Amino acid sequence: MWLTTILLNRPFIENWRSPQENQPTAAAARHPAELCLSSANEICSTLSIYTRYMDGLPCDMMYPIFVAANVLLRHWQQTGGTDTVIKTRLELCVNWLHGLGKNWRGAEERGQMLSECKNFRLFP
Repeated sequence: MWLTTILLNRPFIENWRSPQENQPTAAAARHPAELCLSSANEICSTLSIYTRYMDGLPCDMMYPIFVAANVLLRHWQQTGGTDTVIKTRLELCVNWLHGLGKNWRGAEERGQMLSECKNFRLFP
């Protein structure tokens, strides 16, 4: 469910226009970036329960982890790299992908891509 929320809202992040205040849906409308970040945090919170079983999970887990990590990375960059909670969750995503990479090569490659972000000083 959280992955679907990210996939449905992510295309609208850059071009989102808030509804007018006099529209009845204005109070219920949330920015897509906020919805994506919330869903990415939920993915990480749920997976943190299963951390010790990560290397035994199916390859289907690599995609939600990678998508959540991308949302977190975008938010982390926009905040100037000051959010330590987001940084911790990003590091968890990288570790989870490396753990899955023991059995699934694609997970290792995705984890490596995120790790390389550290080399570009995205992670201080």
